[in-house]
Amino acid sequence: MPVTSARCFGLPLPRFLLPLSEAREYADEEGRFRFDVKLTLPFFGLLTHYRGWLVPAGSTCSTSGLTAAVPNEPASDDNAFDSLSI
Repeated sequence: MPVTSARCFGLPLPRFLLPLSEAREYADEEGRFRFDVKLTLPFFGLLTHYRGWLVPAGSTCSTSGLTAAVPNEPASDDNAFDSLSI
């Protein structure tokens, strides 16, 4: 998932300073949608790293008492970040 543009304090960043993204998405053995996303900045290193899972509404997946969130809009098919602002 490439980052296509970014701004810092309102100014656009040149391409060589754009964050790099690594993302992994998959379904686990319990039917949960799992994700692992990492963003790094050139010359500085890790910006953020998050991971987790989602379950379909009404699912019988084992989530230790957690309930599934139902999104208001369907997920986009676009695999790129449109922009990032700091």
